[in-house]
Formats: sequence, C-alpha cells, structure tokens
Amino acid sequence: MGDDARRRAESEGHAEGAEAARAELGRLLVLLDDAGRRSATDTEDALGQLAEGATALALEISDAILERARTTDPAAVLVPVRAALLELAGDSRLRLHLHPDDLAMLRGAGELPPSVDCRPDPTLAPGDCRVESSARVAHDGLAHRLDRIRGAIAC
Repeated sequence: MGDDARRRAESEGHAEGAEAARAELGRLLVLLDDAGRRSATDTEDALGQLAEGATALALEISDAILERARTTDPAAVLVPVRAALLELAGDSRLRLHLHPDDLAMLRGAGELPPSVDCRPDPTLAPGDCRVESSARVAHDGLAHRLDRIRGAIAC
C-alpha cells in the first residue's frame, strides 16, 4: 500500500471516527438534556411539597403558641376583646361574651373593663369573644385571626 493510499485510509478512518463521536456526543447531549428537565421538574415538585409541609408546620406551631398564650396570658385574650370593643366604641349598653375559662382568667387578672357587662358563653371557642350593643354585634378571636392568616397563606 502506497503512502497516498495509507494517508487517504487514515483520513477516511479519522473522518468516520469523528462522525461517530459527534453522533454519540449528540445522543449523550439529548440524554443529558432530558435528565436535566426531569431533574428540574422533580426539584420543583420537591420544593412545592417542602413548602406545603413547612406551611402546615408553621400553622401547627402557631396553633400551639396561641393555645398556650390563650390559657396562660390574659393579654393574649385581651387583644381580640379590645378590638371588638373598639369596633363598637360609642355604642351604649355593651355586653361582652367570653368562653367561661377566658372570663375567669380575665376576672382573676383584673383585666375586665368595668363599664361592660361581662357574661360567660360556653358556645364561644376559647380565645373568641362577642361584644353586643343595643345596635350592633362585633365578633373577634384568636381562632378567627388565625383563620384569616391561613386564608392569606392559601392564596
């Protein structure tokens, strides 16, 4: 075999090898692209599940903190009471309805407004209150406030 024939054979072999390598590289790039897309989707799904779990955990922690504060801290119960009383400011003959445990705690702490008729109401959830006047009714409570937060988070 002459030098020219050998060079031509080497060149053809090199060209065939380069073409085969390009084809293999193209196939591998397609596989890599598909894997990247699947990974991005899997990561997005995992992050979505993580966010849902974190939100649920945050709400459970909030519930526990509010429950503890509601049962031990009169100030936690007073927040919705004051908000409901403020809503009816200027009205006459105010009646404050509270869960019996909350009423007892606020009485014991000396935190009830003297000008308001306070009544136990076992139909109210702990931490909730209802204020009635001769013309209107205002309702507020820790559970109601937490429900509003849940609604905002869900949107």
